[in-house]
Amino acid sequence: MQSRLIEPLRRTLFIVVASVTLASLLGACGGSDKDNGATIRLINATQSFTSLDAFVDDVSIAKELKLGLASNFTEVSSGSRTIKARNTGGATNLLEQTQSLNGDGHYSVIAVGGENAISFSVYKEDESDPDSGYAKFRVFNTFTFGDSVDVYLTGASADLASESPIFSGIAKQSVGAFRSVATGTYRLRITTAGDRSEIRLDVPQIAVSEKAVYTYVLVPTKSGTLTNGLLLQQKGGAAGNSNAYARVKFVNGYSPTGSVQPTVDGQKMGSAVGGYGVSSYALVKEGTPTIGFSVGGQTFSKSVVIAAGTDMTVAITPSGATPSVISTLDNNFPVSSSGRAKMRLFNLAQGAGSVQLSYNSGTTLVDYLDFGLVSGYTQFYAATYDFTATGGSGASATLADYVAADGGVYTAFLFGTAGVEKFSIRRDR
Repeated sequence: MQSRLIEPLRRTLFIVVASVTLASLLGACGGSDKDNGATIRLINATQSFTSLDAFVDDVSIAKELKLGLASNFTEVSSGSRTIKARNTGGATNLLEQTQSLNGDGHYSVIAVGGENAISFSVYKEDESDPDSGYAKFRVFNTFTFGDSVDVYLTGASADLASESPIFSGIAKQSVGAFRSVATGTYRLRITTAGDRSEIRLDVPQIAVSEKAVYTYVLVPTKSGTLTNGLLLQQKGGAAGNSNAYARVKFVNGYSPTGSVQPTVDGQKMGSAVGGYGVSSYALVKEGTPTIGFSVGGQTFSKSVVIAAGTDMTVAITPSGATPSVISTLDNNFPVSSSGRAKMRLFNLAQGAGSVQLSYNSGTTLVDYLDFGLVSGYTQFYAATYDFTATGGSGASATLADYVAADGGVYTAFLFGTAGVEKFSIRRDR
């Protein structure tokens, strides 16, 4: 009796298990009516949003995503979906964008832009595999401003003077075409297009794996020129490359005729700076070095915090019996509004007292700035002006017919010990 009951039960169990297994196989093979989901990740390549949350509809795909990093891939439903980005912890969407996502597709969403507006650049990761012994490589310049860039992949000690870029003239907000690159380890350098001397990023080692597909994303720093990098592997991981340098320019506010030699930890930085002169930007490694100025056999110095990815100005100026070394951060991002420029004032005129900066005989840009201080930036319409600096002592100087260019960033310098002895304007960007 027992055996008669067991046999039908065995057959029933077999049928149930077989049915479940078959259903699972059909689902895995796409035999069901339900599409497989898409996978998606976010890259924070914005100019100033240091941490982002992101969603596809109501599904979180990134949380507290720091600037210059990529989230992990998250599976979401395929079809027409809304991608959203917010400041971390915020409830208001900075951006919403509808995007069609295919089932089984892999997508990278790159958030770009500045304080006033960001946008998404979405690409599907479907590039074909490279040949054996090779990888595929391209560069995405996410900058919303500035010059085009050249890209070099070289040996570790290669001199750029004898090298050709692998990519030339990649414009802002554009992506270069894929190139085949032999497997190996390279030194990557980003320069301003056509100018090998202006290094914007120097990565000592980047490993290129066989049959991998890479997109190298340029991410803005707090500098208007320097960049960080992010190496994205198709359907794979991401590796960040932080810039280890800042750009520093040196100002001789000490002598109207004599030169001063800037140094960093005792090492000369370029040529001596002439009387009441301003150097070009030079790369200085992050840290807290001693920045000095050699004047007539003496060196006057100060420890200065050098933050990676920034632009800075360091000046020497008379200050009583002992010269002072003064440092300040530069904001070389252009004005977001078309047809405008911005300018600040650096008062290095010891004998001028509190000073004003105006244009066209009356319109004030900077008012009552004391000696040794740097003003904030003031925006104005790009045009040709007569700029005048007036000291509290009554001394003044005018720079006539000066052209302020659209998008230009400027610093006006006042020099002197008895009054405004020299007035100059330097275009920083």
